[in-house]
Amino acid sequence: MNNNKSITTIDRIDEIRSDLSVQIMSHSGLPESLNKERFIANSYEALKNIENIEKYKKESITQGLVKGAIMGLDFLNKECYLVPRGSELIFQTDYKGEKKIAQMYSIKKIKNIFANTVKKGDRFEYTERDGKKEYNYFPDPFSNGELIGAFAVVNYQDGTIDIEIMSAQEIEQVRRDYSSAPESKAWKKSPGEMYKKTVIRRLCKHIEIQFQNPKMMGIWEDESGFDFKEKKQKELFEGDITDVKFPNTDKCKYPGVSPLDIDDMNYLKMVVDFDKTPEPLRHACELRIAQLESKDVIDV
Repeated sequence: MNNNKSITTIDRIDEIRSDLSVQIMSHSGLPESLNKERFIANSYEALKNIENIEKYKKESITQGLVKGAIMGLDFLNKECYLVPRGSELIFQTDYKGEKKIAQMYSIKKIKNIFANTVKKGDRFEYTERDGKKEYNYFPDPFSNGELIGAFAVVNYQDGTIDIEIMSAQEIEQVRRDYSSAPESKAWKKSPGEMYKKTVIRRLCKHIEIQFQNPKMMGIWEDESGFDFKEKKQKELFEGDITDVKFPNTDKCKYPGVSPLDIDDMNYLKMVVDFDKTPEPLRHACELRIAQLESKDVIDV
């Protein structure tokens, strides 16, 4: 450890390691593949790289570390990290973590998954015929040109392939509209990694992922660094659905009740998926689902 670090910093890191050890060793919702002792040791080393760690709330740091454990990611290997948000450090996935999650939890077995940026001077070709996607990528190894886009590829073990491409304009729009910290150090100092993370996250929408428990899904959706749920709620609020209620019939579980007043997630999702549900009622249920999901607290 750097000898210039104050005793306050050393004490804080030791306190966090102690708290983390208790929670990790007793936690029942961690992936079976997680080596708990190694995770604690690696997290301890990763904490040493955080400047002025004593400024941040200890509870937020411990909670962020536990979220990484729940997802089976490693902080020292830079699969995830803790980013400042006011007086707290918040868990976020990295590009490498997004790849690892897809490979670990895809229902359809993945051979490999990767993303690359495309710069001026590179040659990138993409075609799609009869549902079959193909690409050719010829990067200029000596190019320092500006980023003009990114692409992500998943190769499945059965020989099939899926590709996602995004222009720089599309990625920058995602950054403006959805990023929880569009002016963060990551976007400013490592735009290439953020471009790859953005396009691979979009590719993951086409990958059927099955997590071991709902907590993992909640973390993956909430801690990506993109506020998709908040944006969705804003869009849903554009329509006046406050007066929408379930039909007042015997067949309805909540006759005459507004979807905004119930917490029955399973029923709300069933109504949304029913193809004969009127659009105002569907939108009201979608809004309530988004509200309930945004209120979920990960119990660590």
